[in-house]
Amino acid sequence: MNNYSQAECGMAISRLLPVHHMDNLMVLRSVGRPNDLAAQGEKAFQVRIVTQDGQDAAENESGEIVVRGAQTMLGYWRQLETTNEIKENGWIHTGDVGCLDGEGYLYVLDRLKDMVIINGSNVFCPEVEQVLVGHAQVKEVAVIGIPLPREGEELVACIVLSDGGSLKLEQLWAFCEPRLARYKWPTKIYILDSLPRTAVDKVDKKSLRMRFSHLLKINLQEETGK
Repeated sequence: MNNYSQAECGMAISRLLPVHHMDNLMVLRSVGRPNDLAAQGEKAFQVRIVTQDGQDAAENESGEIVVRGAQTMLGYWRQLETTNEIKENGWIHTGDVGCLDGEGYLYVLDRLKDMVIINGSNVFCPEVEQVLVGHAQVKEVAVIGIPLPREGEELVACIVLSDGGSLKLEQLWAFCEPRLARYKWPTKIYILDSLPRTAVDKVDKKSLRMRFSHLLKINLQEETGK
């Protein structure tokens, strides 16, 4: 069973039950249909997918997940400005990227702040991570976007190797070739002993971005002599 929510929205925004995927394994990638919560005796949220220009996304088009319902928070305690940033006309902007298919199933693709734009195309880091972790030499991986010196971003893979493993970038590219579009391939890899984690045991991508953005900045300064 997959359950999707956040603290600002109570127990569940959407939930996928076994009965929904017994005959259709593809929907296991989803978090269910938000409206199905009503059949379980819960108040269902209104859920929309909103594009960058504020319009409702088309079927299967990605955008930010926004939700509205009686069970959402009133606001952050004594943080009116922050509340106004994510709550608009009763709609909570979750900060998650997702899409809705033709049958109303909700798919969570990435965190909005973790999405990387490569040459004008959106890259969802979890999609790349799911491929890379399938490599025999990869135990854990976190993919992040690092700003380039002038404009745009590049994909960086932070990898914890399997015991006794070794891995070069060219080997990773060969593994990616039949599995990912070329623009989704990492341009750099960093081998780590472990991935930093937050207090709730999530990979701390903010820490990784700060660490490697700083490192790349130092390398650039050494190359240019500035």
